[in-house]
Parts: sequence; C-alpha cells; structure tokens
Amino acid sequence: MIDAALFGAGLIGSVHAKNLARHPDVRLRTIVDPRRDAAERIAAGTGAEIADTATVMNDPSIKAVVIASATRTHAE
Repeated sequence: MIDAALFGAGLIGSVHAKNLARHPDVRLRTIVDPRRDAAERIAAGTGAEIADTATVMNDPSIKAVVIASATRTHAE
C-alpha cells in the first residue's frame, strides 16, 4: 500500500482524489489546500485527513504526492 498526499482541492484535485481513493494499492492519507472548505469536502468523501505542507513533507510514510494546485502556484 502506498500512502499518498494530494496538494490542491479544486476541480482537478477532486478528480485526482477520486482516482487515488479507488486505486487498490493507494491510500489517500492527506489533503493540502489553503481553502479549508475545499479540503474538507474531499476529505469527507475519501477518508483522508487535512494537513499543511510541512506536516506532509516531514511524514516519512507519505511515498507519493500529487500536485493538483492551480498552474500559477507551481514553481518554475
């Protein structure tokens, strides 16, 4: 089982969350998004927890991260 985190709880994030939650070898553990209401909506539907970036990055059990934040937020 691979523990995963999702960054971004918008439209694309919700699509990725559903796919991750359905995958038999993945457990969606955490959702990170500055809009708590959006993160809560996805967490409620997937059983994931809401966390901040530092918590996810310092968690050695997280083995995969999906970046689904808006393109303008991506580093070059």
